[in-house]
Amino acid sequence: METLVKKRNIQKNGTDVFITDEYEMFKHKTGNRPIDPRLVDKIYNSILENGWFESSIIIVGDGLCVLDGQHRIEALKKFAEKYQIRYKLKYMVDRNLDDLKKITIWQTARKGWTNMDYALSFIEQGVDDYRIYVEFMSKHKFPFNKQIKRSGKMGHSVALCLLGNSNNPSLDAQRFKRGKIKIFNIDLADKFANRLKEIYVYFPHATHSMFARVMVSLWNNPLFDHDEFMNKLIRNREMLFRCATSMQYYRTIEDIYNYGRREKSRVSLIPKVIKK
Repeated sequence: METLVKKRNIQKNGTDVFITDEYEMFKHKTGNRPIDPRLVDKIYNSILENGWFESSIIIVGDGLCVLDGQHRIEALKKFAEKYQIRYKLKYMVDRNLDDLKKITIWQTARKGWTNMDYALSFIEQGVDDYRIYVEFMSKHKFPFNKQIKRSGKMGHSVALCLLGNSNNPSLDAQRFKRGKIKIFNIDLADKFANRLKEIYVYFPHATHSMFARVMVSLWNNPLFDHDEFMNKLIRNREMLFRCATSMQYYRTIEDIYNYGRREKSRVSLIPKVIKK
């Protein structure tokens, strides 16, 4: 049943569909993913070309906070402001979905949240580690590499590895989406990021997660000297190539690090856990 209403408070959960053209009465759900202007423009252009699809239904919760459909509402607002035409918007109240974790699951199933959506959502909820994550991603860009003739960007998985001083990508990803990331040491993360950027100048695959995690492991190894490695890499850059496994990277880097050393003074860099 469709009901034309302008109520601002719905008293019960149900399957009734309400209709309104007062878009301003809807509110943002704290912690919901931020508005993506590109998606708003995409919907707006669709309205221009095809009109508004009357079958589209917005889902709201308590206080008319939007659970699903915030981009459609913003597109309708933009269209109304431009052309003074207000389409009738259908919405229904669903308190069963009025939980941020459920909203995330629901929206991910329809159109996945990006990593930045998660970060901004947790920032809005007051989890400060995600603010550091966003600042870290923005701060660290890989410099120009002559070999591939382009710069690189800090990947999500690499950033989590550096910030957490971690070598467990699966666990990092799970914690990130649950709002559980913890910054191990931001100064150390910056130091490792700068070292990775040094390597990138000579090795474009330094942006890859597997390589970064191997390097973090080596930088935590007291037997490994980064400056000595860089000196040898600069002179023997052809020795470093993209590998398929962590073990291959360890062996390759070990060969570079031991280049020119006598057999007795060679340093073993492969972690014992991997050797087993």
